Amino acid sequence: MNNNILRHSGSAALLLLFTFALAIGQEFRGSITGKVTDPNGAVVPGATVTVKNIETNLEATAATNDEGSYDFPVLLPGKYELLVTKQGFKVEARQQIQLRVAEKLTIDVQLQTGSIAETVTVVSSATLETGSVSTGTTIERRQIAELPLSEGTAYQLATLAPGVAYTGNPQFTAPISNGNLAAFRVNGAPAQNQITLDGSPNYAFDFAVGFSPPADAVQEFKVQTNVFDAQQGYSAGGTVNVAVRSGTNDLHGSIYYFNRDRSRTSNNFFSNRSGQARPIRTYHRFGGVLSGPVHIPKAYNGRDKTFFLFSYERLLDNTAEPQLFSVPPAAMRNGDFSALITDRTNVTNSTHTIIYNPFT
Repeated sequence: MNNNILRHSGSAALLLLFTFALAIGQEFRGSITGKVTDPNGAVVPGATVTVKNIETNLEATAATNDEGSYDFPVLLPGKYELLVTKQGFKVEARQQIQLRVAEKLTIDVQLQTGSIAETVTVVSSATLETGSVSTGTTIERRQIAELPLSEGTAYQLATLAPGVAYTGNPQFTAPISNGNLAAFRVNGAPAQNQITLDGSPNYAFDFAVGFSPPADAVQEFKVQTNVFDAQQGYSAGGTVNVAVRSGTNDLHGSIYYFNRDRSRTSNNFFSNRSGQARPIRTYHRFGGVLSGPVHIPKAYNGRDKTFFLFSYERLLDNTAEPQLFSVPPAAMRNGDFSALITDRTNVTNSTHTIIYNPFT
């Protein structure tokens, strides 16, 4: 009987932990919703709506309800194609729909009377997000790939969002500089920020960034600065929601190597001021990313179904960090603290540093 109680208690604890993990997660996936109408503006129930990821060919299908509405609540960030079919109407196609991190797009479609063998194709331009009141900035894949990153961490670009000010040490922004990567304030708020990776909390000690994926493995991320919905906002700071890249039907890969030794590094300002020479520096950062469909010869072909992404990065860094410290001079070390008295003619001068005997 005791064993049964322990077994049931353990199961309940695991269920509680699983539920808690789901509760604290943030949704990084986007959604597409909308309404289908006829040429007169009347709603069209029972229309078939299909959304397809252009890079993976993964499809999802839904039917419009009695109000003519459809909804795809969880879609990975990427480019999509939307297809609406209904007997008695031409097929309506929307192409090049760009869905970003945590974006909620509303795409209404008006069908035209005609044969279902005819197709009306519309290439979508930038779509306004009307399904969410949260404000923020999306840092896209092209920005991550083309803008300079001193240490190869995409979190550095969070300061591109309006209202974000960096408060850390700009000399140390490597993937292992956890505290500096999260050292920014949003709209002047003194509180910590909320950092997520594919919707999961990504924290180290004291709200620092827990894990920083290599820049080549990041799809994009969104910096939300105001008006959070119910799944966010437990901190008064901002929210950085990072989405890792996914494999596609095409095999992609990249390798890189960065070297920054003493010959290509200037001396620190404080070292120059104190007359110290450039310190010896060793810096090697290298890695690679490989992604594509899962394929096991003669066993499994994952094209259009299963994908992988492998990322590796290593950093070998030996960097001096000059700092300034106030230390007692020789007189104070010998017990002479007279230098703390700035005005010997006025004992009550507020500039004096008074030392009290704790035993009196």
